[in-house]
Amino acid sequence: MPSAPATQSPPALVETQKKQLGALYGQHHRWLTGWLTKMLGCPHHAADLSQDTFVRVITHTDIRTVSEHRPWLATIAKRLLIDKTRRGKLEKAYLQALSQAPQVTEAPSAEQLLVAVQTLGLINQALNKLADKPQRAFVLRHVKGQTQAAIAQQLGVSVTMVRNYLVQGLVACHDAIEEGQP
Repeated sequence: MPSAPATQSPPALVETQKKQLGALYGQHHRWLTGWLTKMLGCPHHAADLSQDTFVRVITHTDIRTVSEHRPWLATIAKRLLIDKTRRGKLEKAYLQALSQAPQVTEAPSAEQLLVAVQTLGLINQALNKLADKPQRAFVLRHVKGQTQAAIAQQLGVSVTMVRNYLVQGLVACHDAIEEGQP
């Protein structure tokens, strides 16, 4: 699709973008949904993910800069699927941990569950931005419950270095939660 001339007024530019988005949707929606159906094995999940992909396109991208639409749409859909899978795993792990906690007398509300899952997602994103050793140290300490000495031995570093890694992890998580405010 050719890009809109630079001399267009803002309303004309918006109208051009709407037409481009409509054309993109018309040309590729059926293909994307079919491709996702083959990948997921469920036409309903594929249709949902296809719609989510086009919502992402509409809200985050200027399509005039994209030359190969199908690989681009497939990449967006794959990333959304990865995000959804991660959220599902976090939610499942949270619910499993809650079910094993003896002090819990009632299930969390939908709002509490949403906040917890969003917070875990922010923590996951923060940890993924860390280098490998700080990330592993944080998980070994706070998820697996290992001592700092055991972590140091496993990572081949000093206990002081493990402490530094743990501080890096805590700071990254704190900053992510402060910025994200679930």
